[in-house]
Amino acid sequence: MPLVTLLIVGALVTWGLADSPAIVADAIDAEVEPKPATLYNSVPITIPFAPEPGLPAPLLALDTPPITIPEAKTRPRLTPKPPPASDEDNFADELGLLAEGQAAIQRGELAQGLALLRSHKQRFPRGQFAQERDALIAIARCERGQAGAQAAGEKFVQTHPGSIHAERVRAACKP
Repeated sequence: MPLVTLLIVGALVTWGLADSPAIVADAIDAEVEPKPATLYNSVPITIPFAPEPGLPAPLLALDTPPITIPEAKTRPRLTPKPPPASDEDNFADELGLLAEGQAAIQRGELAQGLALLRSHKQRFPRGQFAQERDALIAIARCERGQAGAQAAGEKFVQTHPGSIHAERVRAACKP
């Protein structure tokens, strides 16, 4: 049924646009009242005939109110993430922050060194210098005499027994 409707609509459009009426139009009596037809969803429609050849005919006159199509929901526009920093940039940033912390510890500014190393731990929790950072934290805590520092030093040595930093941590955290 939808195909028939499309054919009729196509014929009506053609009649309205052509200079001379189509052959089929000659066979249709202009005085005949159009009969209601139904679309595939049983909505009755009336297909009017052109009253005079050469005048455009209305395409469809629906007896029902027009069907409204709900607007498509638009997706919110997402802002693109900045491109990830290259490994070289992360390496340089990580090494620079570790070096600042180590320099502060060597100058005797233990509180500042620990703050820098904790910042390193937040930014690079599993960074390439995590073991070095943890060793420096244990050493600085032991040199400051913080509570639990010796236990932290022993934990580092147990966790990393073959580390090149183990001896320095043992020396700084000896009882």
